[in-house]
Amino acid sequence: MTSFYLEHEVLKSIRKENRLRWLPNRITSFLISYFPPFFYFFSLFTRLWRDTLSLLS
Repeated sequence: MTSFYLEHEVLKSIRKENRLRWLPNRITSFLISYFPPFFYFFSLFTRLWRDTLSLLS
């Protein structure tokens, strides 16, 4: 009974640790996969916006 409980607690703590480690990994991979295109489109958009502004003025 006690050994089973201890095992369960250890597993729970390991799972919690993994989740804590897993979340930043997910966030960084998300940022790495989504930020370069976002920055590219953003710069493209600003360039177009400046061009249209210069054309209008």
